[in-house]
Amino acid sequence: MTMNEELGSQCEVVKKSLPDFLEGKLSEGENESIENHLKECDECFSILEGLKADSILESNEKELEIKERNLENRFFKRVFGRIVLACVLVIVICYIVLTFIFQTILAKPLMKKHEMIIGALNDIVQFNIPGGKAKGGWLGRLGPLESINVFEFEQPLLYNNTRSGKFDLAVPNYIGEIDWKTTYITNGDGTVFDWREPAFRNEDSLKEVKPRLEAVKDWSVCSLVVYFEKPVTLENLDTMVAKIDNGHREWWFSIDIRGLDINKWGYKNTGLSHTSWGFPLDIERMGFLAPDVTGSPKNEAASNDGVEDGTNLDELWALDPKQPVSQSFKYFKNEMKRFIEYSKYLKDDEFTSDIIKVNDLIASKSLRFNGALLKVPTASALKLFEDKNIADVRIVKVDFNYKG
Repeated sequence: MTMNEELGSQCEVVKKSLPDFLEGKLSEGENESIENHLKECDECFSILEGLKADSILESNEKELEIKERNLENRFFKRVFGRIVLACVLVIVICYIVLTFIFQTILAKPLMKKHEMIIGALNDIVQFNIPGGKAKGGWLGRLGPLESINVFEFEQPLLYNNTRSGKFDLAVPNYIGEIDWKTTYITNGDGTVFDWREPAFRNEDSLKEVKPRLEAVKDWSVCSLVVYFEKPVTLENLDTMVAKIDNGHREWWFSIDIRGLDINKWGYKNTGLSHTSWGFPLDIERMGFLAPDVTGSPKNEAASNDGVEDGTNLDELWALDPKQPVSQSFKYFKNEMKRFIEYSKYLKDDEFTSDIIKVNDLIASKSLRFNGALLKVPTASALKLFEDKNIADVRIVKVDFNYKG
């Protein structure tokens, strides 16, 4: 083999080993052999230089790629940060704008309503009934007299529950510890007035109250004390209720007892004073007055319990929600008959005597009513002003109509 052939054979081996030579993967002897060959072979040396240049270029490309990736990451982070900042700014601006719109535009009607109800409340009269204990009792429907239960009320029998806005009634016929005292809170001066007996129609008072109710009629209910110009009949009450009532059963009717010689200032044992007599329209709601037995035949009920002939206790209890005043009065009349019997256990002869007198009045054709206490939607209450039987109207409470 000639020298050129031997050199060419070495070139083939060296060319294959050059990549490993550059990366330092060969042994010390192989590296020395390749270095000696490169000194003698320009072609292999040129190939080595080319490989070195490629390696440097590849390294630079990787470095550039890393830098490019870092730049992209920084760019997207900045863009994301600005997007978040922009969203926050948009939310803040929307909040400020909407708050401004609400306070300057939308809040005006609400404030107007608030001002209107404050205006109506300026004429509010709250019931201020004296405290005290009142004795009372009830007898089982078909039970013997020995089964009477005597109890004491820690508060007046008729009171206004300010939390619910409803007139709560402990006993539907006898009302004690009340003279219809009411306190004006308009000026905070504690002005008190009693249940009045108006002899004429107070147009000035009606004109003063009506505009206040007109302003809040669409969204409120009101509790009122209504004074009749002259005592009215049961039929008058039926007509009045039918004209303005729309299912609200918050009515209580006051019987005119001015013609009776009864105690109006207090009873010896009961401690009751300024007595007034009447009954509610929704008398069937009084739970403790429910019959002790059910399915009572009409005649049996009448014979055993002093109820009028032809009256079924269950029928009286299940009164229609739209029953007329006369139907509630029928129930009240029967209760008053029983009241004569168990009032004797209160051991106050004067009290029992007065109950008998009131019962005689209830049974007579001269029975009249001098006023009513009611709670209805304000729009319905305004119809009262059209009734010529009404002499005056006093607002007791005005509140929002949550039922719509």
